[in-house]
Amino acid sequence: MTEILKERPHIKAVIGVSWMMSRDITDRLGFEKFPDIPIEEEQKTSILGMASQARQDKDYHKGVSKEDVMLGAMSQDQFLERYE
Repeated sequence: MTEILKERPHIKAVIGVSWMMSRDITDRLGFEKFPDIPIEEEQKTSILGMASQARQDKDYHKGVSKEDVMLGAMSQDQFLERYE
Protein backbone atom coordinates (compact mmCIF):
# COMPACT_ATOMS: atom_id res chain seq x y z
CA MET A 1 0.00 0.00 0.00
CA THR A 2 2.86 2.38 0.71
CA GLU A 3 4.07 2.06 -2.89
CA ILE A 4 0.61 2.88 -4.23
CA LEU A 5 0.31 5.91 -1.94
CA LYS A 6 3.74 7.18 -2.97
CA GLU A 7 2.89 6.73 -6.66
CA ARG A 8 -0.47 8.48 -6.26
CA PRO A 9 -0.09 11.60 -4.10
CA HIS A 10 -3.66 12.62 -4.96
CA ILE A 11 -4.86 9.85 -2.59
CA LYS A 12 -5.20 11.68 0.71
CA ALA A 13 -6.22 8.91 3.11
CA VAL A 14 -6.60 5.21 3.74
CA ILE A 15 -10.23 4.59 4.68
CA GLY A 16 -11.96 1.42 5.78
CA VAL A 17 -15.36 0.26 6.93
CA SER A 18 -15.12 -2.79 9.15
CA TRP A 19 -16.28 -4.41 12.36
CA MET A 20 -12.59 -4.36 13.31
CA MET A 21 -12.81 -0.58 13.72
CA SER A 22 -14.62 -1.25 17.00
CA ARG A 23 -11.58 -3.12 18.36
CA ASP A 24 -8.54 -1.64 20.10
CA ILE A 25 -6.19 -3.02 17.45
CA THR A 26 -7.24 -0.34 14.98
CA ASP A 27 -6.23 2.35 17.50
CA ARG A 28 -2.81 0.75 17.74
CA LEU A 29 -2.61 0.60 13.93
CA GLY A 30 -3.24 4.36 13.84
CA PHE A 31 -6.78 4.63 12.52
CA GLU A 32 -9.07 7.42 13.67
CA LYS A 33 -12.60 6.11 14.14
CA PHE A 34 -15.78 7.85 13.06
CA PRO A 35 -18.65 6.01 14.79
CA ASP A 36 -21.16 8.77 14.01
CA ILE A 37 -20.85 8.43 10.23
CA PRO A 38 -23.79 6.27 9.13
CA ILE A 39 -23.09 2.98 7.36
CA GLU A 40 -25.81 1.53 5.14
CA GLU A 41 -27.59 -1.51 6.57
CA GLU A 42 -26.81 -3.54 3.45
CA GLN A 43 -23.08 -2.88 3.88
CA LYS A 44 -23.23 -3.76 7.59
CA THR A 45 -25.02 -7.02 6.78
CA SER A 46 -22.44 -7.87 4.13
CA ILE A 47 -19.53 -7.15 6.48
CA LEU A 48 -21.10 -9.19 9.28
CA GLY A 49 -21.64 -12.09 6.87
CA MET A 50 -17.95 -12.12 6.01
CA ALA A 51 -17.00 -11.83 9.68
CA SER A 52 -19.29 -14.71 10.62
CA GLN A 53 -17.73 -16.94 7.97
CA ALA A 54 -14.25 -16.02 9.19
CA ARG A 55 -15.30 -16.77 12.77
CA GLN A 56 -16.02 -20.45 12.12
CA ASP A 57 -12.93 -21.03 14.25
CA LYS A 58 -14.17 -22.64 17.47
CA ASP A 59 -11.46 -20.88 19.51
CA TYR A 60 -12.85 -17.42 18.68
CA HIS A 61 -15.55 -16.41 21.14
CA LYS A 62 -16.05 -12.67 20.59
CA GLY A 63 -19.33 -11.75 18.97
CA VAL A 64 -19.73 -9.20 16.20
CA SER A 65 -22.76 -6.94 15.83
CA LYS A 66 -23.96 -4.20 13.49
CA GLU A 67 -22.91 -1.64 16.10
CA ASP A 68 -19.30 -2.80 15.67
CA VAL A 69 -19.24 -1.77 11.99
CA MET A 70 -17.82 1.72 11.56
CA LEU A 71 -15.63 3.86 9.38
CA GLY A 72 -11.99 4.49 10.19
CA ALA A 73 -9.35 6.55 8.40
CA MET A 74 -5.70 7.49 8.43
CA SER A 75 -4.18 10.30 6.37
CA GLN A 76 -1.72 9.40 3.65
CA ASP A 77 1.06 11.19 5.55
CA GLN A 78 0.34 9.26 8.74
CA PHE A 79 0.16 5.96 6.90
CA LEU A 80 3.48 6.52 5.15
CA GLU A 81 5.12 7.68 8.35
CA ARG A 82 4.03 4.50 10.14
CA TYR A 83 4.41 1.89 7.43
CA GLU A 84 6.95 3.07 4.88
